[in-house]
Amino acid sequence: MRVELVAATALRTAHPDHVTDGEAAITHAAMSTEAPEAVLSRLIDDTRTDLLAHASATLHIFGVSRTAAAAVRAHDGFAVQQRDDDGYVVPPLVAEDEELAQLLDTALEHAEFVRRELLDGLEQLLGDEPNLLARRKRATEAARALEPAASAMQLVVTGSFATWRGFVAKRTGEYEDAETRALALECLAVLREEAPKVFGDLAPGERR
Repeated sequence: MRVELVAATALRTAHPDHVTDGEAAITHAAMSTEAPEAVLSRLIDDTRTDLLAHASATLHIFGVSRTAAAAVRAHDGFAVQQRDDDGYVVPPLVAEDEELAQLLDTALEHAEFVRRELLDGLEQLLGDEPNLLARRKRATEAARALEPAASAMQLVVTGSFATWRGFVAKRTGEYEDAETRALALECLAVLREEAPKVFGDLAPGERR
């Protein structure tokens, strides 16, 4: 799993050196005479998220399972693009045991073999379809029924700072799926670098 910052809010007006562009955009939207740090601190303490919507970040996420990808897509406020990545994602608990990890690897190899057999059979079934691309598309869509939840995905996700805070708070709880929790923490680490005064207070499992 890897998370990279692709884009973030850029301010076109002057702002203090000790706040980032995204943080400055939020304080600008607040139209307050207070110092930027005071404005941001008050917003976080009061759990106001409306002003946090004036700044956003786009993250590129590599090597997450379909299960974790679904958790991201399900979160309100995100714009998400996705595509298949190479390989599979082994659940953290399975990875703790070598024999179980090998068992999963064998099962995934078998599932891929069966999926390819199914795909070939579907293409033969659709042999009367004159359009090769249409035939391949229909067969591929039907064969996806056998794609494992562990299949790796890439995501490009854009959300406001408010949306990202909500995602991190929701998905870092003690009983959250282990991979999804790890993803949320990776996102938090990247976002803290970009806007420490907005994301610095968040801790795993803390719901704001």
